[in-house]
Amino acid sequence: LPTAFKKCSELKSIDLPDSVTKLGAECFAGTGLETIDLNKVSTLTPTGTFLNCTNLTSVKMSDLSGTLPRKTFQGCSSLKKISIPAGVTTIEDTTTFSGCTALEELIIEAGSSDLNIAMEQSGLSSLKKLVIDRNLTIAKNGFSGWSSDGLELTLGDNVAVVPANLTIGDSTTGHIVNKIVFGKNVKTVSSKAFSGRDAVTGNNTIKMIDMSALNEAPEGMDL
Repeated sequence: LPTAFKKCSELKSIDLPDSVTKLGAECFAGTGLETIDLNKVSTLTPTGTFLNCTNLTSVKMSDLSGTLPRKTFQGCSSLKKISIPAGVTTIEDTTTFSGCTALEELIIEAGSSDLNIAMEQSGLSSLKKLVIDRNLTIAKNGFSGWSSDGLELTLGDNVAVVPANLTIGDSTTGHIVNKIVFGKNVKTVSSKAFSGRDAVTGNNTIKMIDMSALNEAPEGMDL
């Protein structure tokens, strides 16, 4: 049901039975949840399933599929790490993770389908580690606005194509890619895949690239 536990601020944990496979809009919005295992949940109904769950630090969602709707984790200011499971095929909106100001690590797990980044993922002001292990399609821009300490990007062995505008860096705001690690099967790096400029030199805002695992040099590489 939508809003089933909305604003139950004293709700710290919940055990979902395996029979629950779908959560309604704002089902847990504004609760005091600290951790949750979605067990057999495969569908989140738009929008805001965990909106403003400011105590939420851990989410397990291995069976989730389809779309991560807008505002799913908006305002989850204590969430430090999250994995996007294989069945998720779309991150719908820029608000999906907006306000996740403590999120340091985002992992996109291997899957049989590409992950569509439908809107720019910005405002992740603490993001330091981004792991991508499948191909992405990006409607406009990918990830921007990460930690001022810089970002480490790892492309797993299931990535063959690095799309344009995957990361958008800007030295004036400290958004620099500290390191990019390439998996062994990257075949193509699209033009401006790692776009962004240093305010003084005009060069790209990348400090280090590790291609030691590559089977062969990829096409492209206009960084």
